[in-house]
Amino acid sequence: MTELRNIFHQPPQRTMSISTINYREPYFPKPDRSPIIGKPTFESLYQLIIDLQANVQSIYSHLGGGTHGHLGLIMTPTQYAIHLTTPCDRPTHPGTLTIPVGTTRLAVERNHIESLRVFHEVRGVEQALTQQLVTAIDNKYLIAFKNRATGQFNRTLMQIMQRLRNTYGNISQAQLINYEAEVTNMTYDPTTPVDLVFGKIDDLVMYGEFANCPYTATLAITKGYHILNNCGNIHNDYIRSWNRIQPNQKTWNRFKNHFRQAYNKLEATNALSIGALRFVLANFWDEVVDRISTELLHRANLTSDNVPVQSAPVANATDQNLIQELLDQNKDLIRCLTDAKNKSQDLPCRSVNGPKQGQPSTPLPLRYNKYCWTHGRCNHQGSDCRNKAPGHKDEASMSDKMGGSTFACPFN
Repeated sequence: MTELRNIFHQPPQRTMSISTINYREPYFPKPDRSPIIGKPTFESLYQLIIDLQANVQSIYSHLGGGTHGHLGLIMTPTQYAIHLTTPCDRPTHPGTLTIPVGTTRLAVERNHIESLRVFHEVRGVEQALTQQLVTAIDNKYLIAFKNRATGQFNRTLMQIMQRLRNTYGNISQAQLINYEAEVTNMTYDPTTPVDLVFGKIDDLVMYGEFANCPYTATLAITKGYHILNNCGNIHNDYIRSWNRIQPNQKTWNRFKNHFRQAYNKLEATNALSIGALRFVLANFWDEVVDRISTELLHRANLTSDNVPVQSAPVANATDQNLIQELLDQNKDLIRCLTDAKNKSQDLPCRSVNGPKQGQPSTPLPLRYNKYCWTHGRCNHQGSDCRNKAPGHKDEASMSDKMGGSTFACPFN
């Protein structure tokens, strides 16, 4: 008995009162949400997850790096690793307080109390989120997650969300592949907020979760890197600085913050507008070359089809003259575009202050047959305009300009 007493000193146990905290109303930015009508779908579950993520991040926690609240409660480890390199381990109950001989009672007791506090905090936050889930989804779709005898859920919130995704929101492999291709081929206009790119990739990551093909941080970053790198050289300096970051420090959140700062700096120096002009000119030049090459090929095919087989190598004089004329036009057009592109590099970018007026110095191509309130006759509709002037009207048309631009428009 003496030896047993010497191993552990068991002081009288102090009971710690755990107060019940209402996390939903004072902390959650979305304490109340509309219920899902009928059977859950991908869209309704996706929005529910977004709302729960916003709520769970609003309560501070040092778990998982201390920057995303209790986000680890509703994310799988793979999904959480996209945002942070520090894993979020769910705390367990510390058990009965036991103070070994030779240790400081105060320090051990303090650590035990803190462990209890964290455990009950995580449990309380999870219960608040679970209650939101229960009020959002019809009970008949949640029966499988409850204990028949007690009526209580027998799974964690993360497990319930996974089961709901697999049962009611499953995304097929074909849908995932199609959406991934859409994201990969995305053309980003650098004058628009860079979060349009991030939102697209965040949706792809969620698609992967619903399809049970989760994406890693590396894949998400690669998608964003590819899209930004393909919109001209405007992000070159920031791409180089990103490449200098250590691989183990590259997270999806850090990537987003890095290029958000880049966007803000470029916008502040007017570099976005100048870079976008070069980007548009380069794309326009490529488009013109493609169109002319297609036309030449079409003309060559017509010539080949109309000439008898025995004399196919000899094209008639009219076709030869037409091809030469197109080639001469091609050279002139390329020279004009090149001069315009070189001049644009030295010109400061002006913001659009009102509808463009007047007439062009040279006739516009026939394919410029659309109307924009800001730019007049051009190659895009007003609703698709990327650089709208103040007071821009999407619904304006060539017949009803609504006080908009008359540039290159025929006189009425």
